[in-house]
Amino acid sequence: MAAAMTARWCAVVLAVLLVAASCCDARQRQLWGPAVKAVGEKGVGNDADLCKSLVRRNWTLTLEDNFSEGLNTSRWEVRQNQTHCEPCEPQLYLSKNVYVANGSLVLKTDRERVVGPGGQVFNFTSGWVDTKERWYQRFGRFEINASLPDRRSTGIWPAFWLMPNPSTASPVDVCWPVGGEIDVFEYTANPFVDAVFATFRWGPSCGDDKQPLPGSMYPPEFRAGSVDFTEFHTYAVEWNETTMAFFVDDECYHVKTANEVSIPQDPFYLILDTAVAWYFPPGPDALYPVYHVIDYVRAYK
Repeated sequence: MAAAMTARWCAVVLAVLLVAASCCDARQRQLWGPAVKAVGEKGVGNDADLCKSLVRRNWTLTLEDNFSEGLNTSRWEVRQNQTHCEPCEPQLYLSKNVYVANGSLVLKTDRERVVGPGGQVFNFTSGWVDTKERWYQRFGRFEINASLPDRRSTGIWPAFWLMPNPSTASPVDVCWPVGGEIDVFEYTANPFVDAVFATFRWGPSCGDDKQPLPGSMYPPEFRAGSVDFTEFHTYAVEWNETTMAFFVDDECYHVKTANEVSIPQDPFYLILDTAVAWYFPPGPDALYPVYHVIDYVRAYK
């Protein structure tokens, strides 16, 4: 697994550099899904036409967490003294870096020398929460409203992603990436590209990722620099039996269909985390501590 993950993140930095080179209250009610607004053909390939072809759906709210009463630990598990991609990520996840302030969930990332499992030394601490085995859903719309860390915090890597729930997967405890991985968004602060990426990762066998590079970026190249990610934006995916569509502020910019990939058919759980990218290591002038602030999490069917 470590080798597969290392290869994946090597591909991420390659994709960013390639792009840089080319650039030099909804509770208990029903609502119509947002109007689809394709960003255009430039920078997103054929996804603009696919976005325009999406069918609007009548969504029913199935999950809403506004964090107004703190963190619901019956729904969210907080990682404590754990890593994710050892040794390729330099942060240790600690529960003290996860808290609720002013009605929002905060994942704090800081320069901090700590000793983790097995005596390994880490130079950063950060936060991770997920709903594994506590809340999961098959198909629907999944969204968060969040403010991301400042671009000056080089290497910061916040993400909202979905993974197969182990006990309900087919087969149980399906390996990566056979069950799929839905990256609703990933953002890596770096001096080349200021954008989020949406990606669906999948493969026919364990460790065989057929989507090693990130998917489409937002904003696309022709609108580079037009989005301030420290402001609150809504990041979403709409997933059904045959299609996945990814959105920022209800603007569709990335689509995957069953004609291209193996669309997951099992329930997925939610992950919110902030890593530190080893491929853009923070220099001494990088802005830390920084905060990934989540105003709300919602899901619909």
